[in-house]
Amino acid sequence: MNVKIDQEACIACGICYDTCSDVYESDEDGNSRLVEDYRTDDERTGEVPEELADCAEEGMEQCPVDAIEVS
Repeated sequence: MNVKIDQEACIACGICYDTCSDVYESDEDGNSRLVEDYRTDDERTGEVPEELADCAEEGMEQCPVDAIEVS
């Protein structure tokens, strides 16, 4: 499952990493990024194993500014 975070849209509310800390974490500015284990090109994009799909999707759904895309 692919995950992409639009850090420019992110408002650093923390809901995604509070909801799913196995996939999302805070950077030094409080913005969301993927945990290191699942990053591909950079901290904003990555691949999440299928067993974390529901968690990743829940974090996306809870984002108030739609800054996360899971596909």
